[in-house]
Amino acid sequence: MGIAFGSSSFLMKEVMSMRKFTQFVSKLLIVVGVFMMALGAYGIYDSKQQVNQTLRELQNMQSASDSLLEGEASNNNSQEDGLEINEELDQEADEEKESINRGKIISEITEGDVIAELVVANTSIAVLTGKNEKLLKQGALHYGGTPYPSEDGNSIIIGHRDGVFNVLQKVSLGDEIELNTVYGAYKLEVVEIKIMDPMDASIFDSYGYPTVSLETCYPFSYFGPSPERYVVVGKVVE
Repeated sequence: MGIAFGSSSFLMKEVMSMRKFTQFVSKLLIVVGVFMMALGAYGIYDSKQQVNQTLRELQNMQSASDSLLEGEASNNNSQEDGLEINEELDQEADEEKESINRGKIISEITEGDVIAELVVANTSIAVLTGKNEKLLKQGALHYGGTPYPSEDGNSIIIGHRDGVFNVLQKVSLGDEIELNTVYGAYKLEVVEIKIMDPMDASIFDSYGYPTVSLETCYPFSYFGPSPERYVVVGKVVE
């Protein structure tokens, strides 16, 4: 009886120890879970703050650009006072001035600058320029070496599928996308949506008219390196 009682007491102690250990592990997992959630929430908050900052930079650049264009237009108008120019020549002169001003602004753009804002499905997205993927934390990225948005050729803008370009899955053919750049405001009409191989160089092909291709990884819900690319092509219509 003494042996049996001793064994029972030992087993009870073991059970109690296991319960305490299990409770400790449970509490530890809860603490770790709360910490990971807080870390994730901070990451989302920090990302939004960076995007908001880039949008504010864009607005400042747009204001400076507008002031520059207005100043030059005022100077040109004062020089043309008293001259009678027919409507056709006047329009050609305006287009030439706009082209010169746009070229001047573009020539001053450097790596990491905020050059535009896209409005896709009521979502505002800052667009920076360069080839450094770290810039993707602040918004979408105009791929250096391709034309600037609205310029002749096919301008390529990339973004993360789990970030700013997750909204691309809401876009349909015929939809309108706003493109507000530091050198002018434009409208894009979605003319093509396609899924491509990451190594398909035809992404750089020109359509014969100014286009902007918005590219992200595909599928949108996928764990690990994505096997394909999702591309929304917008034609500059105005």
